[in-house]
Amino acid sequence: MTRRPAVTNLDQAEVRRLFAYDPETGAFTWRVRRSNKIAVGQEARGVNTHGHRRVGIGSSKHYVHRLIWLYVYGCWPAREIDHVNTCPSDNRLCNLREATRRQGLHNTSRRRDNRSGIKGVRWSQRHLRWVAKLNRPDGSVFQRRLRSKEAAAAAYAQEAARQFGEFARVE
Repeated sequence: MTRRPAVTNLDQAEVRRLFAYDPETGAFTWRVRRSNKIAVGQEARGVNTHGHRRVGIGSSKHYVHRLIWLYVYGCWPAREIDHVNTCPSDNRLCNLREATRRQGLHNTSRRRDNRSGIKGVRWSQRHLRWVAKLNRPDGSVFQRRLRSKEAAAAAYAQEAARQFGEFARVE
């Protein structure tokens, strides 16, 4: 399921009137003074708890990466916007791409509670083997039990690349 864009009357012309964008640095700055708190040239810098930049326009809050997509391409993104390097505040144009929810979820780093140190790999005490596990897009599960952690890591990386291509992150 993909997220629907927020209902808004913002268009490319209005976003370009309000903001300036540098695709090389990702700086998204105000062109107009909207209040005493916002100066011309000031970067839109509100950040949510996940590190995504947000900005208020009127009574609505908008993610800066979605506004950048509208600014550059003239339309709201049909799907989610994925940050290639997984840094949610890095809004350089080369770091932004449209993605489905599943693709975005596979472009993540290993979980903090991962004890093997390798994404998609865990130790099975029951089988006394390293297990590589990946949920495929069709709902099936890829799972291999191998003797070495390195072999399990290679199996996970190979399957992730096959299933998710450029969105597969194995580090």
